[in-house]
Amino acid sequence: MTMREGTAMSKSRAGFTLVEIVVVIAVISILASMAVPFAAKMIDSAREESTRKRMLDIDKAILGDPATGTFGFVGDMGRLPNGANPVQQLGSGTGMPGTSNGQLGVRYGYNGPYINSGFSAASYYTDAWGRNFDYNFPNVGQIRSRGADGVAGTAPNFGDDIIYPPNQVNINGRLTVNVYVWDNTQFVPNPTLTTYPGTTGWVRVYFSNNGVQSAMPLSLSPTLAAPPFVFTVPAGAHAVLGSITLPAKPAATGQAVAAVPSNNQQTVLNLYLR
Repeated sequence: MTMREGTAMSKSRAGFTLVEIVVVIAVISILASMAVPFAAKMIDSAREESTRKRMLDIDKAILGDPATGTFGFVGDMGRLPNGANPVQQLGSGTGMPGTSNGQLGVRYGYNGPYINSGFSAASYYTDAWGRNFDYNFPNVGQIRSRGADGVAGTAPNFGDDIIYPPNQVNINGRLTVNVYVWDNTQFVPNPTLTTYPGTTGWVRVYFSNNGVQSAMPLSLSPTLAAPPFVFTVPAGAHAVLGSITLPAKPAATGQAVAAVPSNNQQTVLNLYLR
């Protein structure tokens, strides 16, 4: 074999045949066709996670966070966001009563913004697909994203819709007030007209009514109220004042601040009057 022939053979071995190139292209096409839906699924999964995070932040902005002792929009306003763009009320208090201090320094009125939206306030008004959240759907206080397909699902499973919180929201909680009245010798627990005829008095709870301080009084009565006194009020921090007069004793008074959670949960307050 001559040197010229050896050089020609080396050159032919260094390249690819047409068949080899076609096979490689086919393999790449198959892998690409498999990767595209997988990548799309990963993107939707990341968007779903981001959407759930936004919904959780919105819920905390509305109802507060028990772990940090905050009560959010509801605690200040005594109601859920409403109107044409309810979620946007978390970022703007236009037309609402400004914050003010009431009994025992408890705050009332709008004290937002309640969401730390960073550079894009509008990002919290939409899900990660850029679509507006549906608020108060399917029930009061719930937030819905229509998911990756953008189509509203129907009950009972709602398709790929994302809904948070899982159950209807009840902004009210129960406050049970036990009164302990000083009779110049000891504290008398929850005196009633049966045990102490002639006793008079009341307990009053202050709460936010659309951002304005309101009071809910219960007076000692043989038919209407007797201690312990039970109040149903919007979640939040509430000033509690009381005054009870035992027979032949001076009026005993006391005050305290009670934190009441939402969703019909109960707080028990022992109010000492002296």
